[in-house]
Amino acid sequence: MVFPASAFAAPQSEGPISIDTHVRYVNCGSSNTLFNSINKALATLDPSEDNTVYVNGACQENVTITGFDRLKLIAQNGASITDASGGVTIVVSITDSLRVSLQGFTINGSGPSDQQDGLDCITSNCFFSGNTFQNAGDSANVVRGAHAYFNGDVFQDNGGGAGLFVGNGAYVLAIGITTQRNGDSGVRIYASTLQISNSTVQNNAVAGISSLNGTVNIQHTTIMGNAGDGIQVADNGTANVSQTTITGNGGDGIGVVDHSTLLLRAAMHIGNSITGNQGAGILVKDLSFARFSAPASAPNVVTGNGGVGGKDVLCSPQFPATRGVAGIVAAGGTTNCVEP
Repeated sequence: MVFPASAFAAPQSEGPISIDTHVRYVNCGSSNTLFNSINKALATLDPSEDNTVYVNGACQENVTITGFDRLKLIAQNGASITDASGGVTIVVSITDSLRVSLQGFTINGSGPSDQQDGLDCITSNCFFSGNTFQNAGDSANVVRGAHAYFNGDVFQDNGGGAGLFVGNGAYVLAIGITTQRNGDSGVRIYASTLQISNSTVQNNAVAGISSLNGTVNIQHTTIMGNAGDGIQVADNGTANVSQTTITGNGGDGIGVVDHSTLLLRAAMHIGNSITGNQGAGILVKDLSFARFSAPASAPNVVTGNGGVGGKDVLCSPQFPATRGVAGIVAAGGTTNCVEP
């Protein structure tokens, strides 16, 4: 049997855009590729489908993601996205999207004078893993009812903004993150909820974690070397802190003011350690309340802080209240708080 030569030839191409319907491969900076821009690749996708974009290279662009149901952006070989607007536009903007994830990118702003954010997650569900956000206004903003989940991400070196801002009814779960050397607080929360664990918040220009009218749950985290308070809770805010080390901050270890609440607890037989802060270990004032809860076998250690009169737990006017402060004293701390 004899076959024509054409039977062994390579199959004919279907055309210049013969690509997987839901997968794109981007190689930024290359002219020998179908897609050399993330935005160009996104423009060819159906936002209602389950899409994946793999990215190589150093992308100089401001990426806009709007209305995607299921989108994964995955960095390969250290891919990066860098502001191309001179600080005028957000580097990565995610809006009105059901589920968007970014994995493994370095996202760069334009430098110390940048007034825009490295990342915005707005009214969306956003998932992040192993990214570095740096050199922008705020590293990352999660706002307007958005939900965001961070795992192993880094927020650093932002000239005038926070490492991570959570505001306007948003929710963030952050596990294993680092936020450091930012021009504002490491994390700033406004009227929103943050859960943070197994993380490091250090060497920021204002507070480590600052919350106004928000709810903050902090577990197994190190907060150190920040210029202001380790944790600020104000304006009817709530902080639930367990298994956390707060040390070497320029203000109070924890400041609880303006009708706010602090719950300092032991968990898994491990208490908190609040030591060596220039202000009080814990300041309670202006209609605020602090409850200290820990067994004698795993006490909350609040010692060696520099509060007014050398008090580790300082009750200051007007009308502060505490419960359980005797456990702090039993573990070596000092206080002027009086409980009935």
